[in-house]
Amino acid sequence: MTNEARPLPFFDEAAFRADFLTEIRDYGLTDEDLGGWSEAELTQLFYTARDHGLDPGRLGTWMRELGDSDAVWERWMQVQRPPAGRDEDDEEEEDDDEEDDEEDDEDAPQDADEAQAEDEETGWAVVGELAQEWSHVWYQGSEHAWLRYAWSALHEAGLTAVGEPVDRAEAVARLLALTKLYRVFHAYAHETEHVEEWQDMGDQVCGPEPLVPAFVWGQLSERRGFASYSDGDGDELPDEFAKVLVWHYAPEVAKALLDKLGENFLFASLWASSSPAVRFPLNDRRYHEAVNEDPWEKMAAYDWTTNGMRLP
Repeated sequence: MTNEARPLPFFDEAAFRADFLTEIRDYGLTDEDLGGWSEAELTQLFYTARDHGLDPGRLGTWMRELGDSDAVWERWMQVQRPPAGRDEDDEEEEDDDEEDDEEDDEDAPQDADEAQAEDEETGWAVVGELAQEWSHVWYQGSEHAWLRYAWSALHEAGLTAVGEPVDRAEAVARLLALTKLYRVFHAYAHETEHVEEWQDMGDQVCGPEPLVPAFVWGQLSERRGFASYSDGDGDELPDEFAKVLVWHYAPEVAKALLDKLGENFLFASLWASSSPAVRFPLNDRRYHEAVNEDPWEKMAAYDWTTNGMRLP
């Protein structure tokens, strides 16, 4: 896993507000021209124009002439439509070329033997079954693939040892915290639930593998000193025990993700994971889609991520 430099997303709000109106006035727009436009409409128009190769100066001309966002979008759609009389064969050939380009843009799937070896090395082979059980945010998203990717970052941080029973219990606790951080991100990003609903635990953490016996949880509690523990009948845990695990390990997990992936990579991967069949780490196309398209609607989730991923 690498942390190569890529362009920063448009989330520097102070700089954006300071520069944006100045920039669009460079295309000849006056205060009168801009009077009926909201900042959100202007943002969407100009950055969508750039993403699709349209000269913003041409967009500015349409805005002055038409003065209405619906009329501007209609003009744009007219320009985007293919000219009349084009052969259907030409259209099919162009579609094939676009499909080929899209396929070339995707990362090649990981070899099965290579993936198995990686899972053994990182400990995912031990905890991955629990991740499948605990991650139920999207019906057809890529959350399980994202959790595996995030787990490899925790492995780089030295947080995934599973050799000894107490080490394995700690790895399970970190996985539980990771799944809760994932839920909170998408509560901010897509309003999948209220941001505090992660506390409605209900996660089974005590039992035979891949869960952890109550006695081993007691050993971990005593070693880390983070919760009072009573083994009761041998299989009982305090009602709030799983929540205590998350509160204890979530800051450590969040810091490792931010340190190893970087704020922008982490945000982009989390955002993209709501889509099906996403491979991680993201290719350039998916990265730019995640950080550059419709930035205002992503602000709450981005702010939460860059402010340390603190649980509410």
